Amino acid sequence: MVATDLSSNRCAVDILETIPVVMHFLKAKVKDHAGTNASLPQIRVLGFINMHPGASLSKVADHMSISSATASSIVDRLVQKGLIERKEHPTERRFVELNLTPEGKQHFKELHLYASTQLSALLKELPDTKVNQVIDAMNTLRSLFSQSNACTEDRKELDECS
Repeated sequence: MVATDLSSNRCAVDILETIPVVMHFLKAKVKDHAGTNASLPQIRVLGFINMHPGASLSKVADHMSISSATASSIVDRLVQKGLIERKEHPTERRFVELNLTPEGKQHFKELHLYASTQLSALLKELPDTKVNQVIDAMNTLRSLFSQSNACTEDRKELDECS
């Protein structure tokens, strides 16, 4: 069964209203974590590079929806902290690959575990049926948006995704 315009519109509004609430919760919890002095944008950059080793600065800027100059500034601070390393691309002299250092991988892993633990503690307040509904919803959204992102990342394949 395909969703009606009314139900899909309601769902869209709910997603748009819920994401900032969840992000605010995570921001507050991560900020409280004694093991980090990284800002939320720095943590997001660590997370992106963790998922996309060798990413370029422009890819980081695109992901964060910020200018290249702002992304460069964030990355510079993470390089100074020893969490990210810059490496010249083997064939493209002007292209720089960004990777987490071993310390950066460990720091991100600890932050991810901490945030996960905080979310888990909150979710324990719900009955199992509600938690399972959230899991199902997250799986549905992940699948939907992963498919959508794959379609928009490569314009040539856009027709295949429709």
